[in-house]
Amino acid sequence: MTVGIGLAGSGYMGRSYAECITRYTTGGRLAAIWGGTRAAALAADYGAPTEPSYDALLARPDVHAVLLATPHSTHVGQAVAAA
Repeated sequence: MTVGIGLAGSGYMGRSYAECITRYTTGGRLAAIWGGTRAAALAADYGAPTEPSYDALLARPDVHAVLLATPHSTHVGQAVAAA
């Protein structure tokens, strides 16, 4: 099974994680990206779709895991929503 990974955040760490997911992750793929002003450009660079909201990212049937590359102050709420 391939694990679809939803990426929340498009800043420096979002780009780093997108690179790692697409180049170095066996059994996983970048399913979609949400968040930040650079999301559209990051998604275009890695051939992934964007989502308009975090809830939409979580609702995708191909997202099995979420990687949080958002500000630390948002992690608790986002992690709880993902769970």
